[in-house]
Amino acid sequence: MSASSVVVGIDVAKAHVDVAVLGAQFEPRRFDNEAEAHSALAAALKPLDVALVVMEATGGYETALVCALQAAGL
Repeated sequence: MSASSVVVGIDVAKAHVDVAVLGAQFEPRRFDNEAEAHSALAAALKPLDVALVVMEATGGYETALVCALQAAGL
């Protein structure tokens, strides 16, 4: 990973996810933790050329989001 790599950090809760990005212009934002918002998040991140996405394991609340981001190629 180079010094200019884009890294995404996601804090996962039951009702929402908070997203911050290092290395690109992206204001921290909150998305609902549901399928439509997962798609919106993936669409927002796709143009950023993301090198790494990190999130915590939260007893399963992260599972659908992980699958959506992986399916989007992130």
